[in-house]
Amino acid sequence: MQPPAEFLYRVPWRSGDTLNGVHPGLRTGTGLEFHSHDWLTNHPDVRHLDLHASLRDPFGQFRVRRMRQSSSLNVVALADLSASMRSFGRRTLLQTLCRSIAWSSYRNGDRFGFIAGAEQPARRLYTPPLRQFAGLDPLWQQLAGYQAPDRHSRGLLPCLDDLPSQRSLVFLLSDFHFPHSLLEQLLERLAFHQLVPVLLWPTHEYRELPDWRFVRFKDPESGRVRSLFLRPALRREIVARFQQWRTELQQCFIRYGFRLFEVDTRFEPDRLTDYFWEGE
Repeated sequence: MQPPAEFLYRVPWRSGDTLNGVHPGLRTGTGLEFHSHDWLTNHPDVRHLDLHASLRDPFGQFRVRRMRQSSSLNVVALADLSASMRSFGRRTLLQTLCRSIAWSSYRNGDRFGFIAGAEQPARRLYTPPLRQFAGLDPLWQQLAGYQAPDRHSRGLLPCLDDLPSQRSLVFLLSDFHFPHSLLEQLLERLAFHQLVPVLLWPTHEYRELPDWRFVRFKDPESGRVRSLFLRPALRREIVARFQQWRTELQQCFIRYGFRLFEVDTRFEPDRLTDYFWEGE
C-alpha cells in the first residue's frame, strides 16, 4: 500500500522531551548545538574538550563544551466527529489528514496521538501518543466505520483532558460549525500547546447552489429542516453570509495567536508545509 502524503513541520519552541528527535530541545546531551562551557571535573567527557577555552580559563582548568540535545515531541490530531462532519466529503478528508499527520510524525521520529469527540468523547477511538505507524491500522478502520448519532460538538471540551501534559503540536480538525463561545473555550484551554486549526470546508457546499428552485435544507446538528425558494439574490446573500462567517472565524483565531489552515475538497501536503514555514 502506498504511504500517505507527507508534509514537513516545525515548532517555534524548544521541546522538553527526554527522547532524541529532530526538534530543538531544552536538555543538554549529545546534540550538535552549543549550549555553554563547563569544567571537565563537572562533566568528565573528554570528547567535548575545548582546548581554546581551556587555555583562556583564569583558573587553569580544562573546559568542555555542553551541547543541546535535539528532542522529539507529541503530535496530536483532535478530531470533531459531529453530524456536520459527515457531509460533503468531510469524513474522507478527515481520514486523509489524520493518516498524513500520523505518517509525517512517524517519519520525523515523533509520537502521534488521536483524540476525537462530538456530543461525548469517542473513547474507543482514543489513541495515546505512539512512536509507530503500522500499529494504527485498527484506528483507521474504526474511524472509517464510526457511526455514532452525535450531533453537536460540545464533547470536544472534555476531550482536552486527554491531551499530553507536555507542550505538544495539536491539529484541531473541524468544520467549526458550532457557537463561538464553545470555540473560545477550546482556544483558551489549548493556548498552552502549538495549535494548528484545520478548517475542512468544501466550498461547493454553498457555491454550487441552484438558481430559481425550491430546495430543502437540513441542519445536521439540530435536525431542523427548512424549505427555501432559491433565486440569484438569495444565493448571493447565502454566499456572503458564509464569507462573513469565515472572516469572523479567522479573526477569532488571530485573537488567540493561531493561524487557520483551510482544506477545500483535496488535501495538499505542500500547502501545509508552507503553512509552517510562512508562520515565522
